[in-house]
Amino acid sequence: MDEPKLKELSRKYDKSVAQVILRWLTQQGIVAIPRSNKVEKIRQNISIFDFNLTDAEIDEIYGINKNIRTVGGKIRVGHD
Repeated sequence: MDEPKLKELSRKYDKSVAQVILRWLTQQGIVAIPRSNKVEKIRQNISIFDFNLTDAEIDEIYGINKNIRTVGGKIRVGHD
């Protein structure tokens, strides 16, 4: 998660990049099911409702789409 825009938003909101991504998804009505067996990560995953991304920030995140998906731990490029 080395995307500069995501890192910038992470610093702005004092959240992890993963939290910014989860918030981006939830603000669009997309249900994300993050998984972790670490208590601290689970807490972080649910601590995404105390900030809102602006419409401009949501659009900026859309703009960094590289059309890469992960499925079963394997990277798929160019699949819709």
